[in-house]
Amino acid sequence: MIDFVPFRELETRRLILRKQRIEDAEAYHITLSSDPEVARYMLWTAYDDLDRTRRDIEGWVTKYNEVGFYRWIIETKEDGALIGVIQLVRFDESENTCEFAYMLGRTYWNRGYMTEALKRVLRFAFIELKLNKVIADHFIQNPGSGKVMQKAGMSFTGYKTGVHDNDKGFDTSACYVITKEDFINSDINSYTF
Repeated sequence: MIDFVPFRELETRRLILRKQRIEDAEAYHITLSSDPEVARYMLWTAYDDLDRTRRDIEGWVTKYNEVGFYRWIIETKEDGALIGVIQLVRFDESENTCEFAYMLGRTYWNRGYMTEALKRVLRFAFIELKLNKVIADHFIQNPGSGKVMQKAGMSFTGYKTGVHDNDKGFDTSACYVITKEDFINSDINSYTF
């Protein structure tokens, strides 16, 4: 059974993972939702309207009162910049599993930020929520996302097709998994945050 603990802020050496706030709208819009390159491998297209971003954020902010809502804004400790978001989604209480989704601003790609955030969220998922397994997938056109998953200790399990409705022509996803046992026995579990 999943131990749905209250949402809490998480930290790593370089990052703070915190609740989303309404005041994040402009930075979130500039860094994430309006950038076509960030949206390229998402199921949505880049926003051209700050109000749309603000409405989305207002919806997410209200969900922090719900059990099992774990969505973290990723900001740097160095300068407090909002650089991304990571969220645990699709909890399956019968299997004691969940999936995750993430997004990182283009300026911050290839610096290890998302791997660092994902490792911390995996520790939260396995140690605090007591999950058995965490799974994820990415469109095969975005191999960088798979590299993040591998660096966080996840193993490739195969491909699936036709799962995500989208108008971008993406049909095939690469699938990854990490079990609690794999996590506990890995270097990631001893990683110093």
